[in-house]
Parts: sequence; structure tokens; C-alpha cells
Amino acid sequence: MNKTITFLMLTLSLVLSAQSLVAKPAKNIIDDKVIVPIGEKSILSISQRSIKAMPESKNRVKISLGDITAGQVMTSIYSVQKDSDGISKHNTLMHQTSLRRGDKRVIEFQGNHYQIHLKDLHNALLGNDKAIFVVQKVVIKPASKKSDRA
Repeated sequence: MNKTITFLMLTLSLVLSAQSLVAKPAKNIIDDKVIVPIGEKSILSISQRSIKAMPESKNRVKISLGDITAGQVMTSIYSVQKDSDGISKHNTLMHQTSLRRGDKRVIEFQGNHYQIHLKDLHNALLGNDKAIFVVQKVVIKPASKKSDRA
């Protein structure tokens, strides 16, 4: 019995030590940079397996969704620009990525940064499933030397 208690205490100690080593990323900090919202939030509802222009991008930034399933959706973001011959060219801003409710990504387009936040996923019994995104212009600043993560 004494060996069992010792084993359980040792196991618990190892688990707690391992958990303290796993750093959880702080909100609004990416690679030692702080994300500061500066623009109004725009809400964007997109049906699964469809493409929609990002608000205020003048139809030049598109968000593309795959199938919404198991609480996630494959998402990619690209810009569309016409060349001198009038042919549309696509530039990837975010490669296809599986996003879950609450995930946030920052993209850059024409010198500006935008935070894309997957706010919610709706699975409809009838009709189309949809994803709700919040899009906001942000500024990325270096984190101060003090602990911004606290």
C-alpha cells in the first residue's frame, strides 16, 4: 500500500511539473508582439463551401470555407488583383487552415493588418451550415520588456 501511495504521489508530481512547462499563449500576443485593435469590428457570416469578400476590402480579399464538420472548418484567405491585361491573380494571405470556434489569425494586406476571429459555427439541421467571423483592423507592436503576458 505504501508503494501505491508513493507511486501516485510521484505520478501527480510529474504531471504537475509537466503542466508548468507547457506555456499557454497569452491572448493578443503573437511571437512577442502585441496585437492592438484599431478599427471597428465587422461581422461576416459565411456558408460552408462558399467564398465571401472580407468587409471593407472592396471585394479584393476573399475568405474561402470548406465543409463545417466536427466543430471545425477549413479556411483560406486570398487577395484578388487584376494585372495590366485585366486577368485576375490570386495571392494567398492565409493557407488553408483548420479553424475552430475562438481561433484567431492575423493577415496582412496592402500594409495593413487584420485579425480574423472565428466567433461561432452553426450546424443547421436543414439548410446551410455557416461560420460567423469577426474581422478587425489591428496594429502589431513589439511587446515591452516587462511581462505583457501576466
